[in-house]
Amino acid sequence: MVKKKIAVRKLNRTLLKKEGTKEVYITGKNVLMPFFGFEYMDDLPTSRKDEESKRIFEFKKNIFGENTSEMTLRVTKENNEVRLTGFEDFFAANDLKEVDQIIIECEETEGIRKYALDYLKCNNTRVLQSYETKDSYVNYSVSRNEKGAIQFTELPFPAEQYEGAYWLWDDSFNENRWNEMINKPTDICLAAKGKVYKKTVKIVKTGEVIKKLMKAKSSSVNQAVFQEKELYRIYEPVGDEWMEADFMGIRNLELTDEGSRIKLCSRDAMAFCLYEGGRE
Repeated sequence: MVKKKIAVRKLNRTLLKKEGTKEVYITGKNVLMPFFGFEYMDDLPTSRKDEESKRIFEFKKNIFGENTSEMTLRVTKENNEVRLTGFEDFFAANDLKEVDQIIIECEETEGIRKYALDYLKCNNTRVLQSYETKDSYVNYSVSRNEKGAIQFTELPFPAEQYEGAYWLWDDSFNENRWNEMINKPTDICLAAKGKVYKKTVKIVKTGEVIKKLMKAKSSSVNQAVFQEKELYRIYEPVGDEWMEADFMGIRNLELTDEGSRIKLCSRDAMAFCLYEGGRE
């Protein structure tokens, strides 16, 4: 009997150290526990130095060159999370973006488990994240603590606000296709709350730019790091007017060009999924 498990993790800016964490790791108790065959959190090793944390993953693609076909990842319990660590070089070597996906596989035959690692490039996907005042570098005061480490404190009254606007994650979406869509009515299918809605929307470039603060990178190099991000607004027709589009509370809009249609859904939905099967 051969059992197989496949787990698919959507990447994001946090996993690429552009947001709130200083290191690269994947977490997700509901997927990683059954993937590695753990029943209880306390069964996991708590140190990455523990040999029990080590898992050898073979590459599905030739990633680092002919002489390297595998890498070691570590599965541990840390800060009451299940963490899978050791991805940083893998992400960098393959120029993975926030919209791409990581795929881990486990094949078990007669009690022997073999692991494999792969990725999926999603060049036809783009994510627009709704603006919050905490995104903008100018909405913070910057100081250093007694050890000289940089720290950011949100201003009580933001210096700039762009309610209802969106900024783009970094990705490799076809720029020509993107430019074709900007400022023009576009038919889309919106997947939200278990249903699919047909909408016509218009993504408008506002000409405004924010300095998107990258806290994790700032902490790593101990100086302020930000990206300049253009802002967009999205409208839909209501009667004879174009009004702000209603996406039913979705903050991270995942836009996918499927050729015959443009689909919009929540980037956060189904972010980490586990599939299991077997054969005699």
